[in-house]
Amino acid sequence: MSWIAKMRKSSGAIAMEVGSYRALFSLIGLVATLQVATTSAAEGWRSVENEFGSLWNQERCAEAWALIWRWAKSGDVDARGDLGRVVGYFDPPGLNTDIASRHRHVFTFAIHGIVGGDPVNLDHARLVVDGLRMTRAITDPYYQCFEAVDRPACLQGLVSSGRVADFDRYARELDMMASADGATPAKCYQIHGSQRKEGK
Repeated sequence: MSWIAKMRKSSGAIAMEVGSYRALFSLIGLVATLQVATTSAAEGWRSVENEFGSLWNQERCAEAWALIWRWAKSGDVDARGDLGRVVGYFDPPGLNTDIASRHRHVFTFAIHGIVGGDPVNLDHARLVVDGLRMTRAITDPYYQCFEAVDRPACLQGLVSSGRVADFDRYARELDMMASADGATPAKCYQIHGSQRKEGK
């Protein structure tokens, strides 16, 4: 089992706003001390995820973000799933580091994280959607995708209907902000408390 799959749910709840939505959800808590397991020979994100854990433990935030972001943008479904759970503890590099932007990242990447069908990712996405103070008519399309046999097709339907941003377009916008004049490096949050660690 990967170190990220061993994450435990935090007991706190965070008020969030996604676009015009007001939401309340519980973030998945990172394990305070990550035990690095032997990396398998598998290709893809699962072959390097423990490196992310090591960078996180060393509070090398910018490097940790760059690693998972690179794999998520490549289309690796495991990386996208893990990104959906850890992004709430990051301010990505760029200009918008306000809490509303961070909550928008959490929502977008949590929904995109369901594609691989990992039960932990699905549970996290449900937590995010459960917190939306909206009618079932609005939230049902998300729940249907959580149960869908063809989740990639269902997710594409959410994108096409404007219920979640297209991943690649969203990523390009974040990268543009990261390269803009005055952009700040990635920061990461401690598990308990709001203190941020600057990127290194």
